[in-house]
Amino acid sequence: GAALPLVALVGQEGSQSADELAECVTNLTARLSAAEATVSRFELELTAARKRADTAEQARAGAVEATEKVRTELSAKLLRAEERASTAEGQVSKLREHLDEMREALAERDAEVDQLSKKTRQRETGASTQGTGRAGAGKLEEALAEARSARRAEAAAADR
Repeated sequence: GAALPLVALVGQEGSQSADELAECVTNLTARLSAAEATVSRFELELTAARKRADTAEQARAGAVEATEKVRTELSAKLLRAEERASTAEGQVSKLREHLDEMREALAERDAEVDQLSKKTRQRETGASTQGTGRAGAGKLEEALAEARSARRAEAAAADR
């Protein structure tokens, strides 16, 4: 390793010269400098790694925050869409009820028109044999035309 015992460098007998001791000290100093440079390099690498880790953590936290924000927005949009769908379902239900009512009214009008038509034919038949009642038949025809017109208007409104 970097720190050999001084005894190993100097020798066990202690018989090295001053030059040998100076060389040993120089070697020790060089090894110490190299070790300090290695430690400094590792410290710089550690600092850079910590900065990268901090940056990555900040990016992760930002991504989590952005994801949560999007999730919250989507949840709110989904809730609003569900509310709109529920409202639309209610409106469709009401419109179907109204359409059913209009169909019933239309069926009633059709029945009335059919009855008026039968009465008109009966009176026309009776009028042609008797030669009278032409004025009454005309009034029935007018009523029949009005009923048909009302029926068409109701049918058009029901189709909307």
